[in-house]
Amino acid sequence: MRERAAEQLILEVEAFLDGHVGEVLVGLPVSDASWVPVNWIAHATPDELLASAYRDDPPTAPWGSWPWAIDTVLRELVAAADAQGHRVMALQRACLIPYELTLLTPQEWATTPFDVVAEVVSEIRNYRPDGGED
Repeated sequence: MRERAAEQLILEVEAFLDGHVGEVLVGLPVSDASWVPVNWIAHATPDELLASAYRDDPPTAPWGSWPWAIDTVLRELVAAADAQGHRVMALQRACLIPYELTLLTPQEWATTPFDVVAEVVSEIRNYRPDGGED
């Protein structure tokens, strides 16, 4: 029993750090928390993000849904990075991962897709590599 729990914990931590925690938590109460859809875009590799942004069949997610929010943030992230995605990881570390950590607190689990788009897009647009302000 304890060994199985340890294996499950390792699986969940690896999935979290790889940006695929949503696949592991399907059906659990926490799977509806606002940080779960943000996890992928915060931790995916630049190649994964660029491939998703430049795919031939972009999604047609309903406005205001989580897929819409993630696609909107993805487009903003890729637009802020250069064509090779060199700034993607810097933007993830500076803008997405800190916000994801905020969303991990239970009182933030009900944050809406609109709130996520507004906050993250603002952070991306205001990002300065040197930490300076406009």
